[in-house]
Amino acid sequence: MSLREFLDYQNPSLTESEAFELYSTYKKLFKQARISAFFEAHKEEAWFIEKFHPKYSEKYLELKQKELEARALDFRADFEAGKFEQLDLDTKTNAEGSVEEENEEEKVSTVAEVSPQAIPGMTACSSHIILIKNIPPNIFKDQVIDFCQTVPGFKYVSFSEPNPQKNFQRVAWVVFSDDIDMNSVYQKMENMKVILI
Repeated sequence: MSLREFLDYQNPSLTESEAFELYSTYKKLFKQARISAFFEAHKEEAWFIEKFHPKYSEKYLELKQKELEARALDFRADFEAGKFEQLDLDTKTNAEGSVEEENEEEKVSTVAEVSPQAIPGMTACSSHIILIKNIPPNIFKDQVIDFCQTVPGFKYVSFSEPNPQKNFQRVAWVVFSDDIDMNSVYQKMENMKVILI
């Protein structure tokens, strides 16, 4: 509540400094109560344990470091293989994720549709990356990683932070090696929805 609303419930004879001191104490107690309520509401959820429990948080910091190192190695390999030589940084993407190509002579935009294979809760982000859109808050990263490691060609998985606007669900990007047949990966990954329910 605002200072003005707070003062409506206080003794009108309070001095300005007393009023500010009381309001400061009120805000501090209110914040502590919110933090305590948040802790009680989420302390048993996998994302919360992974992020804040000392036993798990160190493990996942190490995992994140390995993930970053793997991504850097992939980028370096792609760069050295010349995969970025034809990269056009002037390409525009519209709201649907489709690529818009502009014809320089006629200044007419055409849209090239992107149509990934549909797996419930998953989307193909690129030729060898699968996006898992909704990982429930009670699913540990290890469960996702353990499952992904059973899929041939699996390299690594990258997780988003929990989203408070979506009940602390997370998103994951699962990366596979370039030489793997992605149709077999899609078939195997369809079984993943069982662990995500």
